[in-house]
Amino acid sequence: MSPHQPARPTERGMTLLEVTVMLALFVTAFVAVWQSMSDTSNSYASIMYSNDLDRVLRSAVARIVEDVANSGTDESGVDHVTSHPPGLATTAQQITLQRRVAMNGDPADWSGDVTFDLQPAENELPANGADDDGDGLVDEMRLMRTEAGGTPIVIA
Repeated sequence: MSPHQPARPTERGMTLLEVTVMLALFVTAFVAVWQSMSDTSNSYASIMYSNDLDRVLRSAVARIVEDVANSGTDESGVDHVTSHPPGLATTAQQITLQRRVAMNGDPADWSGDVTFDLQPAENELPANGADDDGDGLVDEMRLMRTEAGGTPIVIA
């Protein structure tokens, strides 16, 4: 090399070790970000499911409270709430009542029987301790409301 020529920089690329270390750092950062996003998404889904369940239960309880508030004993002392109708086992998860529907005359007008009871959810067998429909919940029950022998309505 002559004294008048500037030194040339070496044209050297990255070594295999440097590439491997950079790739490992990138993969580690990517996995950390991915895991954080996954945890956040799972937490959000859990909160939304809980909120939906709370809304359904509040609605069901409000319906029951409305019906019970309008039931009771009439002027002659006849009780219009029967927690276990005659012939029904005492272990039944059911309440039957009649609602006061009008005060047009004496005595008040009462509705037909309104029944709230728990029934196994669709594709579930009652009290077998198993997840029959494969959704992760064991022995799911539905809260049903039936008015005057009509079609049962799922309220929760």
